[in-house]
Amino acid sequence: MILGGKIGNLLSFAMTNDTDLPVNWAEILAAADDKSEFPSIMVTPETIAVMSLVDCADQLEAMNQFPMRLALAAKSAHLALQAALTAALAGTANIGAHDDKLAARHLAYLEDRGEGGVERPTSDRVMSFPDLLAKATAGPLPWGDAIQLSTDDALLLDRLARIRHDIEHPKQQIHAIEMAYVFEPLPVAANLVATLIGTVFHHIDRDERQALEHARDRIIAYCLARSTEEEPRSAQASD
Repeated sequence: MILGGKIGNLLSFAMTNDTDLPVNWAEILAAADDKSEFPSIMVTPETIAVMSLVDCADQLEAMNQFPMRLALAAKSAHLALQAALTAALAGTANIGAHDDKLAARHLAYLEDRGEGGVERPTSDRVMSFPDLLAKATAGPLPWGDAIQLSTDDALLLDRLARIRHDIEHPKQQIHAIEMAYVFEPLPVAANLVATLIGTVFHHIDRDERQALEHARDRIIAYCLARSTEEEPRSAQASD
């Protein structure tokens, strides 16, 4: 994210302050509240997670008119989950979603701030979706317990990632996806997004929490209403 104007200057100073001058966080927050001062948006993984899950619910409820919206719902669900994993793993230093090597470099820089002995890492790349999920299930989160995920749910999330890949990277030829094959992973993803964001609830406001919970409930209700008793043939072949 790139910010200009007063808040950009203030944040730049705060992030690179190697002097004895104090950082005026009250002034930074006041500048952020002054929407007329800079034409910018404040982007956080929490907000991306909430808005993407709401978009997933909206796409589902509009798919009767245009069935392709089901594929877009899957894409939004995956983005919501990736953002929620990033938010839940970040921690107070915002390094928990990096791989171990990059996190160590960022931590060394933070611990050395003001001394000048460690160069600031230029990369802020987060881990891949499978690695984020593996880390979230392997040990405690910064503000919560490790995520409990059954083998079946893990397979469904892997399926969701494959569906998302085919949508984000369109194939040259026409291909079909059974609707039931797409419906099945969405409630699992919606529940997990809500659980993950629940560990960082202090980062979002009440309206965002309500929107998140409502979107989760809409997704679960819609998918249950559209699900069939028979397992999709494509799921049997792929899983």
